[in-house]
Amino acid sequence: MLDLRGNIPPVLTPLHPDGRLDRAAVTRLTAHFLDGGVSGLFVLGSCGEGAMLSARTRAAVIEAYREEVDGRVPVLAGVPEFGTRSAVESAERAMAAGADAVVVMAPQYFPYGGWEPVAEHLHTVASNVGVPTVLYNLPSVTQNPITPAVVAAVGGLPNVIALKDSSADWDAYIALADAAGRHGLAVFQGAERFIARSLARGADGVVAGISNIDPAAVTGLVAAQASGDTVTADRLQRHVDDLCALYGAGFWLGALKAAASLLGLCGPATCEPSPAVDAEALDRIKAVLDGAEQSVG
Repeated sequence: MLDLRGNIPPVLTPLHPDGRLDRAAVTRLTAHFLDGGVSGLFVLGSCGEGAMLSARTRAAVIEAYREEVDGRVPVLAGVPEFGTRSAVESAERAMAAGADAVVVMAPQYFPYGGWEPVAEHLHTVASNVGVPTVLYNLPSVTQNPITPAVVAAVGGLPNVIALKDSSADWDAYIALADAAGRHGLAVFQGAERFIARSLARGADGVVAGISNIDPAAVTGLVAAQASGDTVTADRLQRHVDDLCALYGAGFWLGALKAAASLLGLCGPATCEPSPAVDAEALDRIKAVLDGAEQSVG
């Protein structure tokens, strides 16, 4: 079973303006991540626009990143589906495309008002796919939080290996991390502002969108906290906080891709109907990147 830890970026899906996968940009992005010391790649998450891509494009994304990493780090694939059976099928397609693990969200769209349907969904998916599975808590999108009760119900399955929390709620994170720990699950923080704090409390790693821009800084933050170098960890956390200001320049994903484009990593195109940033926002993103580069030195 996979031993996940460290910096695992939720990677961008680089696209041509017509929506086709930009294969050359996958090569550039992968080199960028590996040079930044990442421990794995998480494709088809929110940053990877997994819920908006066709099944064919999803498979192409997994295959492309898998080919580029060439076994050096694991590739985790998101399963952002509304229904349980479709999630099982999506997970099976991800594994057929070469994913080393699947990352499964709670059921989306309808708020079910209780933890039982969420637990049933995750239990059914994990039980049917039988491959390494990461639980992904993103209640702002799913409307159905993964709670400690859900973790208790599914955390004992032998292929459930980790939990990623992107609730951006510290109290919720603590409760989930403690529940996950009782089942031996690795715990990952998805909210950038809590990276250092979570690592200091024992988190196994980070899955943060800003790693698309500066993976080396996030990897360094993980390493500094692990070694007890709190001075460096605090400095790198401030750098991450500075970079996260780019999320405020228009639609956050468009801003993230625009920043990556300015760095020469990929084009700014997003899946329709996600809006691109305007000229004013692009100027703000440039200023954020320039300021963050100065602050990290």
